[in-house]
Formats: sequence, structure tokens, C-alpha cells
Amino acid sequence: MSTEMRDLVTENNASVPEITAQNSAYYQSGYRAVSHAVQEPLNYWLWHDMCRILCEKNNAMTAIAECISGCQKSLNNPSPLMALSNLYAVCQNYTSAVVTGMNAFNIQPSWHRLALLDPKAQLLMTTSYDEMKQSLKRQVSLERNMLINRIRRLVDLNVCALKIWLSANCPIVHNTDGQLKMHFAAWTGNLKALESLVLEERDITQPDNEGWTTLHLATWNMHHDVVTFLLDVGSHAWVSAQTTTGLSALHLAAWNNDIRMIKILLDKGADFQAQDEAGRTPMIVAAEEGRISAVKALKEVDRYGVVPVGNRVLYGPLHVAARYGYAKAIDVLLKIARFGATLQIAPDGVTPLHLAAEYGHLEAMKTLMANGAYPWDHKKYTVKGENPMHRAASNGQIEALELLLKHDASFRSAVDANRKTPLHYAAFGGHINAIVLLQKYGAKGGPGKDGKRPSQIAEGQGHLEAARLLQAEESIY
Repeated sequence: MSTEMRDLVTENNASVPEITAQNSAYYQSGYRAVSHAVQEPLNYWLWHDMCRILCEKNNAMTAIAECISGCQKSLNNPSPLMALSNLYAVCQNYTSAVVTGMNAFNIQPSWHRLALLDPKAQLLMTTSYDEMKQSLKRQVSLERNMLINRIRRLVDLNVCALKIWLSANCPIVHNTDGQLKMHFAAWTGNLKALESLVLEERDITQPDNEGWTTLHLATWNMHHDVVTFLLDVGSHAWVSAQTTTGLSALHLAAWNNDIRMIKILLDKGADFQAQDEAGRTPMIVAAEEGRISAVKALKEVDRYGVVPVGNRVLYGPLHVAARYGYAKAIDVLLKIARFGATLQIAPDGVTPLHLAAEYGHLEAMKTLMANGAYPWDHKKYTVKGENPMHRAASNGQIEALELLLKHDASFRSAVDANRKTPLHYAAFGGHINAIVLLQKYGAKGGPGKDGKRPSQIAEGQGHLEAARLLQAEESIY
């Protein structure tokens, strides 16, 4: 075993078994597969066979190390990534399994098709698709050809749909642990095993330590029959269960562009406004990843952009995308879902442009403004009379302020409902750079309704340097 391989295994907390007389034949066959996988890095079947050989002796961690090494040596190759995703599932590390799967399926579908096309082809990484195509040698049985054709149809339909087949053909290890059996059955789409567990009165809604449930795993691998079963026998409350990173089953269905799964989950009451730890709703995930069919499917329920619940304002997809600066998602939502940039107003009067300016997301601001979001429309101010410049000044967002000032500097001294200008807002936060920029463009700040000038506000907040800077300017007018 190479030093590099041993280090990779050690990093993954795996023990490295010594080769003995009893298992030497097994290791020789295993490392022949490893050798072939290295020689033909794009050929998925070699990685699959290697993992199967190693997992048969419950040595999944060695297989993981080899796949990691393969990923490092052959970038943009889906084969070791696809194998690695399944291996992480074998080892109950479902967070790594899903993240690795996301990396694999962000690679162009053409490479997946080539990787799965022929288990005996000499698939060497070359410089172009045409060269790769010419290198294929069709020497497979009719039965294998039928399987390849089914896989090809999956790729052409939706590359993520390959996970249905890949997960069902995951290298299996025997383990008596009930939770592993339950979650792994969901991962592989083993409906009969789950039915047996239900008859044994097992709690199929039980999450693992990172919040992954059988529903998450079956949804991720697009096992529609399993998800339908789980939702029928489990309580409806868990349809929106989230992992420790905030992912719900609907987030995963949106990532997969799986409109059938989205409908199944929504029909059972899935929360389409659930946010992950990055603030992304399923709609944002779909838009950010360019999953157009999912965006359209979610638009049927998330059509208004904002939903007020009691005294709380919940921002919808365009607002959330602006808040977190997902410019690509904004572009997709505007063009595909037909969310009007100037029409999306929350009950508190906040528009997506207010939020993008407040948090300094320049690309999001540019995308919104290019699609008709006009910063100075009085009808689009908040209930407090704030325009986007007020919001940018309040957080000291210099670049956002400058973008707005360059767009139209005549609004540099616009007042809100309390007669406060952007200078008042910058003064409250003691944002000296914002104050200097506003003054450069000639911004003024007279007394607000409370009678206080910006310098007095700054002084009252303990921002003495900002107060002095403002007083020097105020003495002129």
C-alpha cells in the first residue's frame, strides 16, 4: 500500500488492515481493480467493481481512500465521485454522501454518459469530447447493452436521475444495526426492507446525528415509491423535517430538478418556504442551480413572493435571493418564474433591491436594476419611507451606496417618513466611510422630526469622530 494511500485512509479515520496469508488473494484481486481504475480513470464500472470487491470484506474505508485519490488525480471526472457518494452512504456519513453527489452531478452530463457507456472500453481522459467518443470500443453483451441504454435514457432525461440506478447498485455491507439498515434501505430504495421495519414497529422517522431521515435519503436518490410509502405511514409533520444544516426533502427534490417528487412532497404539505442555514428556500436552490423545471413547479405554490403570517413578514424567493446575493437565482426567477423586479413588495414595503443594498450585494443589485427595479420610485419605498440608499447607508455598504449615487445622485438627501436622510442613517451606525462618500456627492442632513441633525445622532451613539466630521460640514450650511 502506498504512503499516499495510507495517509488518505488515516485522514478518514480508517484502520488499514495488514495483508495476511488468508486475505492476500482478496487484496491482489482488489488492487488489480485499483490498478485498472487508475489506468482508465473515466470508466465508472472499474470504480464500481473495485468498491464492490473491497466492501465484500467490510473494508469500505480503503475504497473511500482510493476514490478520493482518484478524484484528486482526475478532476471533472464523475466516476470516482459517483462511487464515493455511495461509499459514504455505506459508512453512514450521509452529509458527505450528498455533498459528494452534488459535486458529481454538477459535472456535464456528456461525461456521465461516456463514463457509463462501456465497461470494457479504454476510456482515457483526453482533451475533447470527440476524441473520447472515438476511443470507445463496444465489446459488451446484449444484456449489458440493454442496461447501458436504460442508463443513457436516464442521463438524457435528467442527469440526477442516475442516482436511482447508482444507489440501488450500491456496494452492500452486512450490518445488524437497525438504524443503519433503515437509513441504508431508504438510500438504496429498498422498499421491502422498509416495509419489514414498519411491521417490526420501528420508527422510520428517526433522524441520524446530523438530522438525515429516511425521507431525505429516499428523496435525494429519487425513489418515488419509497417516499410515497414513507409519507403514508409516517406523520405528516416530518415531511418538512430539516437536517442540522437546514436541508428539507423539498430542498433536495428542487436540487434534483425532480418535479414528480416536488409534487409528492407538496401534496403532503411540505413547507416551500423552509430555509437552510444559508437562508435558501427550495425555490432559491432550484433557481441557483438552474433547475428550470423545479422553479416552474415551485412557482405554482410560491407565486406571490411574500407571505405575511400574523405580525411577521416572510420574504419570498426573490427577496431571499436578494438578501443573500444570489444573482444567478435572481436572474432565473425574473426570466423564468416571471417575478417582476419592481412588483415584489413585502407588507412592510421592502423590495428585493432594498435588501440587496442593505447587505451590499452588488451583482444582485445590478441584476435587479437591469430588469427594471428603479431605486427612487416613491411607491416602492418602505412603510418608513426608506429608499435603497437609506438601507445601504445604515449598514455602511460603501460600494452599494456608490452604485446608487452613480445611478442618480439627486436622491442623496432624500428623506424618509421621519425626515431622515441617508446621512442620518450612516451617522447612527458611525460609518465614517459612508459619511465621507455621501458628503462627496453633496448629501445634506437637516433636522429630522425629532429635531436632531446627523452629527447629534452620531454623538448620541458615541461615534465622536463621525460627529466631528459631520459638524464640520453642517457648519457650512
